[in-house]
Amino acid sequence: MRIKGAIKFRGLSWKIFMVSVLCMLIPMLISLFIASYFSEKYLGNSASNSLLNIAVEKTNQIELALSDLEKQAQSIAIQPSIVDPLTEAAINSTNPIGTDVEKISKNLQNNFNLSNGLFENIFLMYKNKDIADGIGGKSVGWENETMGSTDKLLIREAKASPTTGRPVITIVTPVKNNEKHLGTIAMAIELNNVSKNIIDSNSSKNDFKTLILNSEGLVISSIDQKQVLSLNFQDKAVGLQDFYNTIKSNKSGIGNFTLDGNKYIAAYSNSDKYGMYILTYKPVSAHMEMIDNLKLILFGVILISIILAPIIIYLLTRKMTKPILAAANQAERLANGDLTVYIPEASLKRKDELGMLANSFSAMIKNFKTIITQINETSDKVAASSQELYASGEQVGTAAEDVGNTILGISTGAEEQSANIDSALSNLKNLINHINEVNTSTHNMQKTTVHMIDDITRGSKTASESINSINNLKADTEGVSKVIFNLGNTSNQIGQIIELITGIAEQTNLLALNAAIEAARAGEAGRGFSVVADEIRKLAEESADASGRIAKLIVEVRSGVDTAVTKMDSSIKSVNSSVKAIQENGDTFSVIFGQAEQLKDIVANVTESVKIMTESSHDFEHTMQQINETSHEFAANAEGVSAASEEQIALTEEIVSSSKAMAEMSEELSGLIKNFKL
Repeated sequence: MRIKGAIKFRGLSWKIFMVSVLCMLIPMLISLFIASYFSEKYLGNSASNSLLNIAVEKTNQIELALSDLEKQAQSIAIQPSIVDPLTEAAINSTNPIGTDVEKISKNLQNNFNLSNGLFENIFLMYKNKDIADGIGGKSVGWENETMGSTDKLLIREAKASPTTGRPVITIVTPVKNNEKHLGTIAMAIELNNVSKNIIDSNSSKNDFKTLILNSEGLVISSIDQKQVLSLNFQDKAVGLQDFYNTIKSNKSGIGNFTLDGNKYIAAYSNSDKYGMYILTYKPVSAHMEMIDNLKLILFGVILISIILAPIIIYLLTRKMTKPILAAANQAERLANGDLTVYIPEASLKRKDELGMLANSFSAMIKNFKTIITQINETSDKVAASSQELYASGEQVGTAAEDVGNTILGISTGAEEQSANIDSALSNLKNLINHINEVNTSTHNMQKTTVHMIDDITRGSKTASESINSINNLKADTEGVSKVIFNLGNTSNQIGQIIELITGIAEQTNLLALNAAIEAARAGEAGRGFSVVADEIRKLAEESADASGRIAKLIVEVRSGVDTAVTKMDSSIKSVNSSVKAIQENGDTFSVIFGQAEQLKDIVANVTESVKIMTESSHDFEHTMQQINETSHEFAANAEGVSAASEEQIALTEEIVSSSKAMAEMSEELSGLIKNFKL
């Protein structure tokens, strides 16, 4: 087929493959370039900073080691075995005696031996002259005014020793007693021995080396002993003057230099106190090795990705385009009229866009097949119908003549119908007038019903308010009844108290009489008591009299309370009867209200029905008028129809001719449809 014969490199799968490979290859190459650039930048900076940290660390280690030696020298300078002999000699303005010098020499020799080779010599100077040392007196007699008279700690820069020829640093510290200068202790320190472990640590593992330069650029310590005191960075022949000037200017930093034809990257740090520069360096090739290895790894990963990715993309592209190519083949068969094509079930079950395409194409095939089938069936029906229409057309022509004759009779009947409609229209107007009167009456009835419901609502509301008032009156009456009842109980308690007071008064009266009798018996001595007893008796009689009056009042109050309680009970019964009656009245209002609402709804429905009937009667009147007008028009147009029937006869002849042509076209359409394979 045409699609199968298409050029391979112009296919959809090849285009998708090329675009995917380019989209993968370009970012990979850009990533390789960026990764190489930044890895070289950042890893280079990291390695350089690491080298600088090593140089600074070694500087600190050397300074720490020399600082410990300073402390050792100062501790020796304050030992009594040294201070005391020198003090005595200074007082006597003589030299220390031989035995003291011998002791000092042994002390210095012990310290020399304990240093394990760190010291080239340790000696004591008195009056600017070496009087004792730790190497068996080999340096005794040596004089130096600067060292012998120093009044504070003095550190001499590393130089070649006049004795061994090796670089030494001399530490000089004064010997004092009460701030009086007595002499000096001097240590000549073997710099190579002090710095050996420091400059050699980790050098072989990390492929870097360390040099120590003095302030003049001369190498004073190195793993390679050939460079010590022979390699000078300021020597023009060596060609390191510019690099050394940079070291002196910056004090600390990173730089590059070439030595013996090899390129090195170096980090340097300055020790101002000891006048030294510590230089840590390594070959540039070793410094860049990690970066080069990383570049190779990145290149290898990307190369493998470039090889594998096209294969994977090709397989995926082939898998993706296979359903599309299958659909294209089916579409070509469909274009050639083959309606038996179908889409494989596997493509229809896919859940992606290709599955949607397959389902849509399958639906299109089914719809197209259905349409062609329907067209085929319809063309057959049209052919049959055309034949029937041809035969019917001839019959219609004959019938049209009959219709023309019939129209004349219809015209006469239409005139009679128009007269009858005029009479019916007059009766309809009378009916509409009666309906309007009924509509007015129902509208008034509806208004009256609304007013009646309002009156019932107010009556129901008044009954509810009466019930609430009677209930409040009932509650108040019951409260008053309770108060009166409590008052009766209180009056009873007061009566009991009065009886008690009356009894006390009677007993007091008897006691007063007895007291008066006893006072009379006592004669003159009991006269005063007799007067008091008489007064008490009078008070008792008055109390009894008052109690009697109060008792009468209590009886009257009790009688009134009983009467009030009886009447209150009667009032409560009456209130209860009133509440019940009003509640029944309220219930009656509720029933009336419900019936009134029903009546309102009935009247509203009647009003709405009358309204609808009124509107319908007007519509009916309007319709009758239209019918009347139409009947007149029908009568007037009957003659026109008669004329039109003649035209219909002519048109029928044309229809017969057209139906014959349509039958011929249906036969042609059936021939075209047969080209499709169903």
